[in-house]
Order: sequence, then C-alpha cells, then structure tokens
Amino acid sequence: MHSWGNWSLETTGLVALYIDNNEFYNGKKLEQDPLYIIHSHLIYTFCPGVWAGASAGYDYSGRSTVDGTSKNDLKQDLAWAFSFGFPVGRQLGVKMS
Repeated sequence: MHSWGNWSLETTGLVALYIDNNEFYNGKKLEQDPLYIIHSHLIYTFCPGVWAGASAGYDYSGRSTVDGTSKNDLKQDLAWAFSFGFPVGRQLGVKMS
C-alpha cells in the first residue's frame, strides 16, 4: 500500500489453482487452468474512520478441458465498485458499496 496525504493506493494479485476432477459428469475428467486476478483500490480518507474508495478487479484465464478437449470458456472479467465507510461506534464501522 502507498499513501500520499489523504490518498491511499493498494494493489493485490492472486492466482486461483484448481485440482483435476476425475469424477466429473458421466465419469469424465475435468481440468482447469489457473485463474489470474488483480485488484486495485484507490481510497481517500476524509478524517479518521471516514473514507471513500474506488475499486477495480480483473481476472483472466481459467480455461477448462474435459477429457482432453479444450473448451471455449476463457474467463476474462472486469469488475468495479465504489465504497464509503464511516464509524458508528468506537470499534464498529459501516461500509456501503
């Protein structure tokens, strides 16, 4: 995470790994490639506990194979969100997205 005054930027990367399913539909074998994911969040802090943020995420790959036949199901998604958080007590806050 990097911060510049009231602004913060954080980015995370993930890899989802799958194991083979040897008991797929009608005894077939299902295999799936890894799914690569990246998330980024840009956050502005108004005062302690009160913040607003914009987030984006992208994932790619995860193509599956059934009994050695590659499927045309490449995953490629983009998602985004806006969030706002504020405190409602000393140890409790609310987040709206």
